[in-house]
Order: sequence, then structure tokens, then C-alpha cells
Amino acid sequence: MRDSYRKLLDLYAEILVDLEEGMENPVEVDLGAGNVALKFPQQDAQHAMIMKIAVAISGLNACMILLDAGHVFEIGVLERTIEDAAQDANFFAKAVVRQEWTKHHEKHLADFWAEPFDDAGDVTGTIRRSDGAKRDKIRSYLVDKSPDPYNAGRAGTTIFVLDSGYIHAHSRNIMEIYDHRTQQLAVAGVTLPLTLLGYQADVGGYLFRVGIVLHRIMKALHRTRHESELTEQLTRFAQTGA
Repeated sequence: MRDSYRKLLDLYAEILVDLEEGMENPVEVDLGAGNVALKFPQQDAQHAMIMKIAVAISGLNACMILLDAGHVFEIGVLERTIEDAAQDANFFAKAVVRQEWTKHHEKHLADFWAEPFDDAGDVTGTIRRSDGAKRDKIRSYLVDKSPDPYNAGRAGTTIFVLDSGYIHAHSRNIMEIYDHRTQQLAVAGVTLPLTLLGYQADVGGYLFRVGIVLHRIMKALHRTRHESELTEQLTRFAQTGA
């Protein structure tokens, strides 16, 4: 099973390289007070969605490493990052495909490219709150044309809440690394087969959803080189899990 996951991830990596060919090279930007950052000259939706999906793919690769080591709690933490990044990429890609850029998209894109402070010489005194689109607005947009938008939206909210338990170290989530055989919390890695199989299935679900978003990004950016191969592999994965 994990071999099939890695095969799909290898394809995602190939597609990402293809997408990156359309990106400009980043340049050093002086933020002031001796601080320099790498930034893309063109701060648009194209670059944003590629960067977001890259984080999701990187996160999936990290999940595979953690799964092999039995660090399942940390997989839960990463899955929240993967979900948010994939949703953001999908939010931008869907708007580009539909040609319906809204004020929420503009707001979210501007927040993505903005620095989290107004003055690099006084970061503490000029830190600002994130001003992107609210997560519920993003989820609502992504399911608005689905056959059952209400339940699709509820499913997204459920995933968000459950994954938040890992981010905030909720007791319910922590107990997932408890080993009844040793009566200890398995901080060196879980070895219980059923627990590992459950998290393996979770990673597979995220792997599939990221692939769907990647397909939409290819459509938005008119990059069809791997389209048939990706469609074939995702269809097989949905049917057999391999």
C-alpha cells in the first residue's frame, strides 16, 4: 500500500516540476533594518497556488516518513497544514478556471503575499493579524456547485475541527499514541498495527484529495502534460487504494 502512495507522490513531484517551469526566479528584497527575503517578482495567483500545492506535497512526503517511524500524532498535525494549503490552492485554481475572481480571492491573495509586520525594524511593535478570507468562506466556495453542498461543507468543517485537536494537543488526540500493552504514551513511535493502519488510510485520503487539487491547478494553468496519467492513477487509487 505504501509503495502505491510513493508512486503517486513521485508523479505529483514530476507535475510540480512542470508547473514550476512557468514561475519567475525569486529575487532578494530589502525589508529594511538589514533584513532580506527571497520573493517572487510576480506575486499573482499562479505563483501562490503552485507554492501552496508544493507545501501540501512536501507535507505528504513527511507523513510517509512519520508513518514509517510510527509518529502518528505528528501526522495529524501535518494533515491540518496539508488540508489548509490544498484548500487555498484549490480556492485560487477554481476561481481561475471559472473566471470569477471575487473580493474574497483578492483579499486572500493579498494576505498571502503580505509580510506579517509593517516595519522590519520593529517587528514586535508592528505585527499584524492575518487578513485573508475566513476558512468557512473558502470551504463554502469550494463546495457551492457540488451535488450536496450542505453535507460537503459539514464534512470540511468536521475535518478542520478534528485536525485542530492535533494542533492544540487535545486529550482525545493525545490518547491515540497510548499503548495499552505498555500502559505508556508511545513518544518514540506507535507500533500498534491497527493504529498504524488507521493513519495510513488517513494519509491515503489526503493524498487523493491533493491529487484532485493538483489536477485543477493543471487545468487552471493549461499544463496538460501529465493530465491523462494523473487521471488514470487517481481513478485507480479511488477504486483500489493502490
